[in-house]
Amino acid sequence: MENKVPKITVFPNPVKDHFNINIENENVPYFFELYDLSGRIAKSFNSYYNNIIINNINVLHGIHWFRIKNKSNLKPIKIIIE
Repeated sequence: MENKVPKITVFPNPVKDHFNINIENENVPYFFELYDLSGRIAKSFNSYYNNIIINNINVLHGIHWFRIKNKSNLKPIKIIIE
């Protein structure tokens, strides 16, 4: 059986104080990491939900990479924090 890569939406982008994550048709545990451009983890958390709101982004402004993992690493998503 082929592993289907879920459609992932992160919005709004650019981010001001919160952002939403929507993982289409998935109901498995995920691990989320937000990295700055130097590769340091700015925020990380686990969730079993496929619709998540991340509030109170207390990281430096600029470009960050948002990585989502389940059984394998999914494609990182570039986000801009204003």
